[in-house]
Amino acid sequence: IFKQISPVDRQRIVGHLVKDNESGDFVVLAGEKVFKVLLASITYFKGEEGDEVVILTPKAGDSEWAAVENVIKAKYAHPHSGDPQDLEINL
Repeated sequence: IFKQISPVDRQRIVGHLVKDNESGDFVVLAGEKVFKVLLASITYFKGEEGDEVVILTPKAGDSEWAAVENVIKAKYAHPHSGDPQDLEINL
C-alpha cells in the first residue's frame, strides 16, 4: 500500500507533437528531449502531428513520460523554424 503525502512539483513544457514512424506512437519533442505520452490523451484533445503540446513533467529527476495538459492546433501555434515534416524523429 502506498500513500501520497503531497503531489510532486511539476514543470510545464511546450513541445511539438510527432508520430514515431516505427511504432506509430505519438511523442512530444521539446528542445533536445523526447517525451512519451498516452495515446488516449492525444485523441482526447484531437491532437495531430505538428501541433504544439503543453506537457507536465516532474521538476526533480528525469522522466521519459509526460502528462498532456493541452494541445494547441498547428494553425494557432507559434511559428517555428520548419515544416512539421522536419520534426520527424527515429527512436
